[in-house]
Amino acid sequence: AYSSEKGAAFLDRVLYLPRAWTSDPVRRAGIPQELAFRNKVELAEGMLERAFEAGIHARWVLADSFYGRSHAFRAWLEERGRPYAVMVPKTNAVPLKGGKKKIAWLVERLGEGAFSEVSPSRDTGGRRPWQWPCLAADPEKGMRRWLLVRRSTDDLDDLSFYQAYGPGETTVEELVGVCQERWTVEECFAEGEVGLDHYEVRRWDSWHRHVTLCLLAHAFLGRHPPRRPRHRRFGQKRKKGDLGRDLIPPSVPEARKLILAMAAPKRRGRFLLGWSAWRRAHQAAAARYRAARRSQRHAPAGEGPPEIAAVASEEAHLTDEQWELVRPLLPPQRGAVGRPPLGHRMVLGGILWVARTGSSWREMPEEYGNWETAYRRHELWTKQGLWQRIL
Repeated sequence: AYSSEKGAAFLDRVLYLPRAWTSDPVRRAGIPQELAFRNKVELAEGMLERAFEAGIHARWVLADSFYGRSHAFRAWLEERGRPYAVMVPKTNAVPLKGGKKKIAWLVERLGEGAFSEVSPSRDTGGRRPWQWPCLAADPEKGMRRWLLVRRSTDDLDDLSFYQAYGPGETTVEELVGVCQERWTVEECFAEGEVGLDHYEVRRWDSWHRHVTLCLLAHAFLGRHPPRRPRHRRFGQKRKKGDLGRDLIPPSVPEARKLILAMAAPKRRGRFLLGWSAWRRAHQAAAARYRAARRSQRHAPAGEGPPEIAAVASEEAHLTDEQWELVRPLLPPQRGAVGRPPLGHRMVLGGILWVARTGSSWREMPEEYGNWETAYRRHELWTKQGLWQRIL
């Protein structure tokens, strides 16, 4: 993944093949014959080499402890003059002050005064507070090595270790900010939700197609992020045909359709994008009202969202006196055979709620029953002329 002040995105992908697969003719189905086994460090070096050759500008290379513990990986970066900040286990030895010392030995000799909170040079405000002691070696040809220890302010035994290599004038604040960017890959996985972890490897070509499409969808969503839903106030009318900007984030199949729509002819593409927006707007409305009902169900008595309170205050429920006037005009209810029918009184209350609020039938509160039942009875009673008698 590539991270900058403008955001983060996936840059490359590679599939790790176990050694048993590369030596098994059955499991090699579809895998190029010239492909030999390479461990994960070698695969990481290959991806970085492709990025460097493509002219990707990166000031630092970051990695977790799986790659950071490899001396060969760090030496490979130093040979190419690439600054890095990698996590390392405490059993690693680091070159400091003319010799190599194990990290655990160095940390044991750190006094309490060495730990202090450091604000990174580019602080987004979403990070936990950490304490950072920093040990620096003498510069060599303008480059320097550092050992950074990260300690949680909540748990003093929660320690992590970073080994860095970069320009000698680098400040501690910049080093701390660089170390905190190590989570870029995990954050891209969490933010994207494009299906990168929803695939079982079956064939070589299909895996590359799926992952490449996921990377493209992630980049598209990074450029056009889903808009946060704006909750319409209760009773606020919406113009006919106006779905607003309440759209649910596109699913993996929906992302595929949107990408294919961009390559379709102009008229066809406009139709597909409009149809997607219409469908996702209605799905967002359904999700919003489900959440409102759920919060009402679990809220203490007398509390709840403003929308629910407004619904409860509407006088859509018929009083006993009103019901006695209307009941003789309504058709008889179905008997006890089969599913129990919704009472006319409940359905009539839902119809009056829709009429008074100007809302759609789908937005009718659940307390009045199924909106489809209310809609069908409303249409039937209108054709029969029953509404004139009721009014």
